[in-house]
Amino acid sequence: MEKTLLLSCFLLAGLTGNLQDHVITWQGDTLACRFPENPRKEGLRPAYKYQNGHIRLMAVFTNDSVRVLEAGQVRGYYREKHGKRILCDGRFESRKMLWPGDKDTSWYFMSIISAGKYATLYKIWEVLYEHPRAYYFVHFKKDKDPLFTTYVSTRKKMREILSDEDTKEGMTQFFADKKAGYEAAVKTYNRLKEEAALRTKN
Repeated sequence: MEKTLLLSCFLLAGLTGNLQDHVITWQGDTLACRFPENPRKEGLRPAYKYQNGHIRLMAVFTNDSVRVLEAGQVRGYYREKHGKRILCDGRFESRKMLWPGDKDTSWYFMSIISAGKYATLYKIWEVLYEHPRAYYFVHFKKDKDPLFTTYVSTRKKMREILSDEDTKEGMTQFFADKKAGYEAAVKTYNRLKEEAALRTKN
């Protein structure tokens, strides 16, 4: 259960002192590389397959070797500058999720929006009808699979999954504000869980 939190802390700590493009392997090794802004100019075809860094990305390593990395093949990566289309900048982790109606899980490189002790919020971008659209996911400390995330399709769904017995009242008050966003919701959930844990200790 603690693996995901440790993974997030590891990435956060590692990236603080290494703000250049790099990949983190499942063994915990950090490999410096360069993520091209436009993979098409590097000769990859068809170009559209390499313009979504949440599914796959092209990495050029120090010895000029080129690799295409699929989500799930490495633990995560950090990209300093935004590239073409949805080659987003920031830190990413390989995570599993299940789209509604699917039977099998899928891997994505998910952007870390808010890492917490009890829940962590992630985001990916996909192109829908030629326009980028954001999708949000939450991983809970209580999840059996430390790499699984739950897809959050609506505010109603977010409220539902964040309403544990010890957080329901607080989350109901939080969502009374119609402008309250997902990031603030997950931060509030983590605060309520911590407060509940402290009450239990006392």
